[in-house]
Amino acid sequence: MGVMSRRVLPVCGNLCVFCPSLRARSRQPVKRYKKLMADIFPRNQVAEPNDRKIGKLCEYAFRNPLRIPKITENLEQRCYKDLRNENFGSVKVVMCIYRKLLSTCKEQMPLFANSLLGILRTLLEQTRSGEMQILGCNTLVEFIDCQTDGTYMFNLEGFIPKLCQLAQEVGDNEQVLLLRSAGLQALSYMVQFMGEHSHLSMDFDKIISVILENFTDLQSKSNLAKVEKLNSQSQNQLVQGFPIEGDRLHSLSDKKDASLLNGVTGTETESKLDTAKDPAYWSKICLNNMAKLAKEATTVRRVLEPFFHIFDAENHWSSENGVASCILVYMQSLVEESGDNSHLLLSILVKHLDHKNVAKQAILQIEIIKITTQLAQNVKQQASVAIIGAISDLIKHLRKCLQNLAEASNIEDGAYRLNTELQSALEMCILQLSKKVGDIGPILDLMAMALENIPITTITARSTISAVYQTAKLITSIPNVSYHNRASVDNLIANDFFKCSAPVNV
Repeated sequence: MGVMSRRVLPVCGNLCVFCPSLRARSRQPVKRYKKLMADIFPRNQVAEPNDRKIGKLCEYAFRNPLRIPKITENLEQRCYKDLRNENFGSVKVVMCIYRKLLSTCKEQMPLFANSLLGILRTLLEQTRSGEMQILGCNTLVEFIDCQTDGTYMFNLEGFIPKLCQLAQEVGDNEQVLLLRSAGLQALSYMVQFMGEHSHLSMDFDKIISVILENFTDLQSKSNLAKVEKLNSQSQNQLVQGFPIEGDRLHSLSDKKDASLLNGVTGTETESKLDTAKDPAYWSKICLNNMAKLAKEATTVRRVLEPFFHIFDAENHWSSENGVASCILVYMQSLVEESGDNSHLLLSILVKHLDHKNVAKQAILQIEIIKITTQLAQNVKQQASVAIIGAISDLIKHLRKCLQNLAEASNIEDGAYRLNTELQSALEMCILQLSKKVGDIGPILDLMAMALENIPITTITARSTISAVYQTAKLITSIPNVSYHNRASVDNLIANDFFKCSAPVNV
């Protein structure tokens, strides 16, 4: 009777109450998660979410992973309904549940990741509520922080345009600063995530543009000194709950108000809140993570070239505003840990002199060479291939400059003055880079190659000889280490030869 009623006549479950096969627990499992979810959501939208009940629901999901799709389906329906009705308190509870799932059910993440990413896209599109957009950015940060592989790399890449848009919000009030900071914070995690998995997004140039925009905006308001102070303090202490120098930036959960950046409560110091609202701080964190991407030559070029193009377009090379100099000095200090990459930065910067945006702009070339000279003062002394190649390129530019001066009969006084200033800047840069080589031998080899490949044209040949001669005068004070080493080796070989060839007394 019980088997027949379950398969054919389910209505008899309400009639045959004494049938042992039709007891409630044997007929269908109890949907305990529905009761747990009903207890979690408060009737009062102002009430805080109950962490203990959220923990029970997540523990139930951990023990019953097959129930996670049903749980997330109910959470999605509740979230979208509350967003339409602007019941933001319930939306915060939904996001608290998802954040707890991220920490409790990491192994079951494929069962709810797509659901969470869909909700985050919706939250970032809530233009009428900056509070929900900040909540979406904060939850996205926690989702990225929980990733152990690149499974969701391309899903996360789709968030970059919207995050860049949030980081470009116009305004100086507290809500806008929080929104911009939240967007930049998510971008900083995104850049770090890309670096850990050796992937550069197609929208990488947009990220750089947004970082520079926030960096320059706050620098123009004289906030750079404050940011430098905050950055120096963050080397040895936790700022807003994030260990800056660690392998990852670990976020804290905000129990009081999920609309603010995580880890900031009313009882904490105001310095942490000010840091959380400072877009320049997060732009420097993004620069820090970008510097970590510079692991090889191709990556360094891919990271630096967008910076150079923006500097060209926005005239940031000028020493008056100092944006290019400040950013490159900061990035140089970060890439010095990677060995020769600091020398590689100088080489790429010198090669940028041949770019079409700069090639015929003497003023820009002078500013770039001055910045290169400034950066060269901070690198360690080493005869690397990158720095020797940079000297070779500078000698070529010096030859062109001397050739222009030789043809100066038809040049205006202003152009002549610029060429003279360019020559002086090139000579100073060659001298500074040669000192960092520390050995005149490789530079002499460069000069010999230049003379061996001397052009046939008279004026070009003369300018080449003049450039080599000027370089020779600049490097006279540098020791010839390779020559002395080679001479000592030759002496040893000669001594051994004479000893072997001496007559033997019998």
